Amino acid sequence: MEFEEAVKSVAAKVADLKDSIETEEATKTAFIMPFIGQVLGYDVNTLDSSTQKRNANVSQSMTSTVSMPLLRKFEVKSGESKAENSNK
Repeated sequence: MEFEEAVKSVAAKVADLKDSIETEEATKTAFIMPFIGQVLGYDVNTLDSSTQKRNANVSQSMTSTVSMPLLRKFEVKSGESKAENSNK
C-alpha cells in the first residue's frame, strides 16, 4: 500500500470511530497502532521495533514518558512525550 493510501485508510478509520473512542487505551489500539503499523511500516507486535512506555526525562524537575516509542537498532527513534509531573 502506498503511503498516501495508507494515510487515507487510517484517516477514514479515525473519522468512523472517533465518537465511540472513550479511553487512552482505545485510542492507542484503534488509531495510533494502525498508523504506526500501516503508515510508518513498523511491526507493533514485536519488541524489535516498538515498546511500551519509556522514560524521557528532560530535567530533574520534569518527569516524562514516551507512550509508544519506535525503536531503531534498539534506540528510541520517536514517539509522543507526555509530562507526568511538572513544576509550573
